[in-house]
Amino acid sequence: MVGHRCMYAALMMMSLWATGPPARASASSVPLAVAPSRFPPGGLVSILVTGSKTAGGLRVCLVSSADESAAPVACVNVSGSDFLTVTLAVPAVTTPGDYALELHKASTADGAKLSSKPIKVVPAKVASAALTLIVETDKPVYKPGQTVKIRVLSLTPSLMPKAGSVTVTVKDPRDFAMGRWVDVRADEFGVVTVQFPTSTEPTLGTWTLEASVKDGVTTSSSVAAFTIDRYVLPTFEVTMVTDAATVYRGESSIAGTITARYTYGEHIADGSTFMLSLWQRSGNGGFGGGLVGDVAMGRPASPLPTQPGEYTLVATLGEQAVARGTGSARFTFDVSNSKINFGYGYGAAPELVLEALVTDGATGATQNGSTTITPAYHLYNLELTGPEVVKPGLGASLTLTASRHDGSPLAATFSLIKSVYRRNGTTEVVRFDVTTAVAAGAVSSSASGASAVATFIADVPAKDPACCLEADATSYRRESCCITEVTVLNDRSASSVATAVPEAAAAIGVSRVSPSSSASLIPRVSWYGNVAPSVVSGAYISVALPPAAASFTGGANASFEVTSTFAPPAGTFTWAVLAGAAGVVASGITTTSSLISSGVSQSFAVVQITEEMSPEATLLVFSPWDGRGRAAVNIVAAQVLFRVTRGLTLTLPQSLTVSASKEEVRPGAVVSVGAVASVPGSRVFFLAYDISVALQAGGAASALTADRALAAVAAATRPAGDHKDGEYTSPAGDHKDGEYTSPGRCYPPADVNSAEIAVLTALKTSTCDAASAVSAVDMVMDDGVAMAMPEMVGVAFADKRSAVFPPPSSSASEASGGGSLASVTRVRSFFPETWVWLDAPSDAVTGIATLANITAPDTITSWRFAAFATHPTGGLGVSDHAAASSLLRVFKPFFIDPILPFSAVRGEDLVLHVGVFNYLDVPLAVVVELADSPVDYDVFSTGGRSATVEVPAKGSGTATFTVRPMRLGVVTVQVSGRTSADVGYADAVRKTVRVEPEGFPQEDVSNVVVNREAATTPSEHAQTVKIASPLPTSGVVEGSVRAVLSVVGDLMGPSIKGLERLVRVPTGCGEQNMIGMAPNVYVLGYLKQARQLTDAIGERATSNILRGYQRQLQYRHSNGAFSAFGEGSGAGGLGGRGGTSNSGSLWLTAFVVRVFAQSAGMAIGMYVDPSVLSSAAAFIAANQAADGSFTDPSPPLHSEMAGGAGKGPGLAAYCLLAMVEAGRSAGNVATSVSYLAAAARSGYGGSSYVAAVAAHALTAACVKASQGCDEARLARETMLSMGVVDGEGTVRWGAALVTAKMTSSVQAGADFGSAARRGSSTEVEGTAYAVLALVRGGDVSSAYSGARYLLLQRNARGGFRSTQDTVVALEALGAYASATYSRDVSLSIALQFPPAAAAAAEKAQGVITVNNENFDLLQQVDVSPATEVTATVRGTGTALLQLGVFYNLVADPAPPEYSITVTARATKTVAGARRRRLGRSLTDTAATVSADDARSVELEACVRRLSEGPALGMNLLEIGLFTGFAPVAASLEALRVNGAGLVNRVDVDDRKVVVYMEEIGAAHTICVTFQAIQEHEVKNLKPAPSTVASYYHPEAKGSTVMVAEEVEIVDGGARAGGVTVDGKEHVAGAGAPSPAQVVTSGAKQRLALPVRFSFILTLNVGFALAASGL
Repeated sequence: MVGHRCMYAALMMMSLWATGPPARASASSVPLAVAPSRFPPGGLVSILVTGSKTAGGLRVCLVSSADESAAPVACVNVSGSDFLTVTLAVPAVTTPGDYALELHKASTADGAKLSSKPIKVVPAKVASAALTLIVETDKPVYKPGQTVKIRVLSLTPSLMPKAGSVTVTVKDPRDFAMGRWVDVRADEFGVVTVQFPTSTEPTLGTWTLEASVKDGVTTSSSVAAFTIDRYVLPTFEVTMVTDAATVYRGESSIAGTITARYTYGEHIADGSTFMLSLWQRSGNGGFGGGLVGDVAMGRPASPLPTQPGEYTLVATLGEQAVARGTGSARFTFDVSNSKINFGYGYGAAPELVLEALVTDGATGATQNGSTTITPAYHLYNLELTGPEVVKPGLGASLTLTASRHDGSPLAATFSLIKSVYRRNGTTEVVRFDVTTAVAAGAVSSSASGASAVATFIADVPAKDPACCLEADATSYRRESCCITEVTVLNDRSASSVATAVPEAAAAIGVSRVSPSSSASLIPRVSWYGNVAPSVVSGAYISVALPPAAASFTGGANASFEVTSTFAPPAGTFTWAVLAGAAGVVASGITTTSSLISSGVSQSFAVVQITEEMSPEATLLVFSPWDGRGRAAVNIVAAQVLFRVTRGLTLTLPQSLTVSASKEEVRPGAVVSVGAVASVPGSRVFFLAYDISVALQAGGAASALTADRALAAVAAATRPAGDHKDGEYTSPAGDHKDGEYTSPGRCYPPADVNSAEIAVLTALKTSTCDAASAVSAVDMVMDDGVAMAMPEMVGVAFADKRSAVFPPPSSSASEASGGGSLASVTRVRSFFPETWVWLDAPSDAVTGIATLANITAPDTITSWRFAAFATHPTGGLGVSDHAAASSLLRVFKPFFIDPILPFSAVRGEDLVLHVGVFNYLDVPLAVVVELADSPVDYDVFSTGGRSATVEVPAKGSGTATFTVRPMRLGVVTVQVSGRTSADVGYADAVRKTVRVEPEGFPQEDVSNVVVNREAATTPSEHAQTVKIASPLPTSGVVEGSVRAVLSVVGDLMGPSIKGLERLVRVPTGCGEQNMIGMAPNVYVLGYLKQARQLTDAIGERATSNILRGYQRQLQYRHSNGAFSAFGEGSGAGGLGGRGGTSNSGSLWLTAFVVRVFAQSAGMAIGMYVDPSVLSSAAAFIAANQAADGSFTDPSPPLHSEMAGGAGKGPGLAAYCLLAMVEAGRSAGNVATSVSYLAAAARSGYGGSSYVAAVAAHALTAACVKASQGCDEARLARETMLSMGVVDGEGTVRWGAALVTAKMTSSVQAGADFGSAARRGSSTEVEGTAYAVLALVRGGDVSSAYSGARYLLLQRNARGGFRSTQDTVVALEALGAYASATYSRDVSLSIALQFPPAAAAAAEKAQGVITVNNENFDLLQQVDVSPATEVTATVRGTGTALLQLGVFYNLVADPAPPEYSITVTARATKTVAGARRRRLGRSLTDTAATVSADDARSVELEACVRRLSEGPALGMNLLEIGLFTGFAPVAASLEALRVNGAGLVNRVDVDDRKVVVYMEEIGAAHTICVTFQAIQEHEVKNLKPAPSTVASYYHPEAKGSTVMVAEEVEIVDGGARAGGVTVDGKEHVAGAGAPSPAQVVTSGAKQRLALPVRFSFILTLNVGFALAASGL
């Protein structure tokens, strides 16, 4: 029967020894050692050794696996007792790697072997014993131009500071190294401080900080991140609390409370409003047909994750009022008609996020707040857990956990069904009840984490020898009665809805749920257990955790029940507890106490839990047994994992408290901050930040916390392969016999997981190594940098601006008709986001450290103080950031708050809302005045520069001005608010806005490669190179020119460092998937060759390769071929081009074979089935004609993929490449060689592209198949003769040159780099094949000119002209760089500029150095406005110089390939309401309105190709937005969903929406629609430019501008986002309309454009489009 067997009364009947030798050792006379499988250098590892006395002495040694003849690394001799725990000292200088642990029988006198039988050698990984590095920044998010302040703290495992040399590297989102500090010395306090100033035009996104320190032979590292973005700090926080944390299936509404408070603690102004949006994470949660989407863009300040496709909008609630005087409001959100995905009850449904957008009634500023809600398919949660395997004759310990959806425990009775299945088809069914309860002493609340559980034993019958034979485990026998599996599930039919949670059933109303049966509301849970293998037939041991034990605390005793199906020798079991690399931390012998059933013995192992067992440990129980009572030949064992929670003893070595001298001060007041360290003489490192920064970062904080420090040290000291934080997905009680989760799992499980535990014995054991995923029975025989004081910064700034902004005059008061106004004594202008970043010593006696008399900033907000302290011997202490004493409020009862956007376009009018806040008990009449600054801005307000606002007591008011910035750059606006002099209140604020140029953004990139070889170039000899990118002669927007010179020693750097953009997870059809997979392969190969492969890049690329391989097999045909959509799709990979529906694509199959063959074995775990390659090669061979040529039965869907290799000799060469890569060397290869040799003799028809790809193929045939070597040499000679030599010292192969911009001359005697020559995609690809042929043929010197051409063609983002040429060029540059890679570089580069660019000379003073230490560092210098740079280079080595010139044009100069129109519309109700608020009326006859009068607009962009022509592939549509407007996330999601088949992807980039579309033809007009709302009010809006371009041929484009004054007014509400074709709604998934067919007229022919099929873009190259954001 089922029930508890853990009778604690039996504890008195057993014996336990946790330390020292046991009283009885006869059961442990077998020579055996138990140790961990991972050792740390310098560590002391405890090993349990038995049988040493009986054996006459034993020896345990750690030896090298690589050199068996080498002396042992460490040994320990054991003698005198049959039960001892010994310590093996691992030398600190031990190099991490693979070793072996050996157990020898040895004489203690001479150490000789006593037996010729070898002992089992168990691999033991040596884990790195690392220091802990913790990186702290002054804040988590920065604006362009701000300085990142960085601290790196080095700690030992005992949390003591460690002196050492630290290297810090800063990398941008493209993975470029942008700054590096090498070997910065940390003193005895263990801290390094550096600062990284960001540029005003940085790459936006997530940047990383990498810190490393070398301690002996071990290098420790740490990574942190920060974000650079354009933002305006929020001034208030929004919090939401719902009445329930769950919404049930069938429930009609969500209710709750929303609250908004300013960062200085007061409630938000009266007149504020809020709107609600309900989002749901996209995905198939709970097997529920999830709401999947590519893009769900949130507002810039949205707390929702920004990854595309994560959340989908499911419901909205319109504008509601915030209650006056409270800053809060109740809401009831109707969700009865929303499309919430509740899943199907299997697993959790995707979470809901309820988001509120609150608008400040005083300033118009907006801020988001959110809370999560659980969608519940069932009325409660059930979880049933147990072991993966069952052991006949022993019960399986199962745990049933019940909870409500808010996390609180659910104590109730549940009916269960147990089924035992046998091989002969019979099944035994038992029904029983269990009752869940909260463990004694636990608090029954969701916050406590307590659960209601029932732990019980499911009996498993023993083997019946009469009908269950040992052979039945491997062979089927119909009459066998062997048990195969056991299941337990809950009986849903026996339960009722009201039994467990009647209140929930009543809340949702069962009658509203379909199906009406209440059983559908009850969760279904089940457990399944397979029969475990045994080393001795029918002999098992089982170890069970104590009932309801999720974890243990240090100091407690834990009783583990041990049951077995046999009686061990002398009635005892040996046990050991292993804790990571520490080894055996407890051991003993437990005596069998009772027989609880026929043949089943029971005992208890009582383990005293210690801190060193945390966070987890493994209990191993074992006994020798032969099954017959004779000499033992087997070890039967079981192990169980349990967790240990650190007790109060695990704390930081010292304590630290921080407090300010006052709780509240006025702006500019003097305050002192003190810290008290418990260890006098410590150094204290202070940080104070505006809490608005944490709001902007979504709650993230960069300051060091105690939890973070403890977690970092725990992670660093955890042995290699052990669990990392957050890896656990089930409680420790789920880990039963044979269930291993660290470091891997194997099936079927065995008695011992040798990946964790090394059991050394001459006996037979059942072990399982998770690394190989195979279980078997093993047969063995025998200076801190201090920031300037804040008040100094503020004073200097105020003095500098005093001449521009004189103190407010009395003219405003006279104009208002009043007397004199109160005087402004201080202009608030010091608004740092981080206030304090200083360190100070604490007193040697009192431990007090003080920052005295520091000046409070001018921001009205609250400041959070954080600090940590270190002492050489006293260790680390960290202050409590949440303590009330760490908060300082900067406040005054009367102040003004002007709100400005981060940026605007020159010439636009900014509507400046000035909030006037009065926290006094009396009303105020306030004159708000703009300072006069004709240099910076003009004022166009109706009332001029001043306005009078009546502000009630304890209330707020608003003044509004219209300001037009007059110059580019940072413009300062000063505002004052003053009462009359007799009232005596005044405030003044100075803030800034960034003004950007108007027009169409352009980008030109020029490259120069400097190659100075030491053998031929004297280091003192100077080389002069000139880089130029001339501007157009007219049309350049004044002041828009910006130039950046980049220098890097790694020639592959711009491609490799752009992996985040170039390398993506392969997705889409069979063609796009391969284009996504290929760069991963080539880049990974290069990085391995160049020894630059980091773990992060390696893991990302490896994962992408594995995913791409698995996905591509979906498109494989039965004949071995591949196509875009796979066999039976009806498309055949043709896209409507003819051919049979089941034909594979010859070119795509060849592409797949090449990439698969090169990826095989490159990545760990990457295995390519040889039959895949051989069958694909056979398909290629089958399509070869007798003369050696090939015909593709199904040309590629995306023709641009094939480049010039789509037919004739080019296709033959490509197929030959694939066949030899696949290992084919039969007659087809020889035929192909002959065919290509004939083509070489005929000059390839004059095509240098074909010459290049043929030379590459023939060279590969020579190298891989030893065929055609003479032909390959001839082909390379022919290819070299066909190369075109340019004046830039480069050679290219391919089609005719595309000249984008010609220059007048090339200066003699100088290397010249410019944007003059931009090769076509075919030239880039052809040259890449030539480089591959030459490198593979051993002619690296001839390959240089081609590689140089490729380097010069590369743009600022590391790519080229199209997707395909980028893939091939990456392969070529990777091969060339691998063959020539060297970090031996020592170059100095001095810059000179033309006289007209004197400003650049001032900014670029000094010499740029490239050496071994900064070889991969991208050094950038702002050389604006220079468009020409002369560099004088000295030294030896290779480097790439790149000049990027960025500017705006008044009009797009390129002749249009496409027609594009963008129209903005405003609904009559929205526009009318807006005008009424402005005091104007809107007549029914008005047809248009200015965009600045519209709260929201609908944007429609319509595009069409002007005339048919060659296929150009996918299109990129960039729709510009007016300043102050942002797209509505829901409409973008609707655009993507409704446009499926035409729209592949939607992105948001600064002030534009980017839409990736299928190919646009001339026969149809395609329009996309979405909504945008106004976030910042701006007048006199400048036109918003929009463009459409071919993605693969970006020079083919069209452009337009949207004029703000011509916003059309329409009746009715706004439409959801979508797509129309010729005015008709597009049907999602229908694909693109059929373009025009072939039209022939005389000698001219228009090519037919076939039907296009939708695909998902995975390699977002977009290299030539500066505006694409890639």
